Amino acid sequence: MMTMINTTIAGKELLWFNNTLVAIQLSSADGEDGICIIEHRQRRFRAAARAPQ
Repeated sequence: MMTMINTTIAGKELLWFNNTLVAIQLSSADGEDGICIIEHRQRRFRAAARAPQ
């Protein structure tokens, strides 16, 4: 199941999508060239320690 939450902070569109944060830095609608700049952050997961065998 995927969820998406949309909000705006400091003029940037922020999306929580599938447990990652996506920030639209420059929308394709902002310029004439159609280019979009997106920042994507994902939480870093640490591997669980294995028990000695």
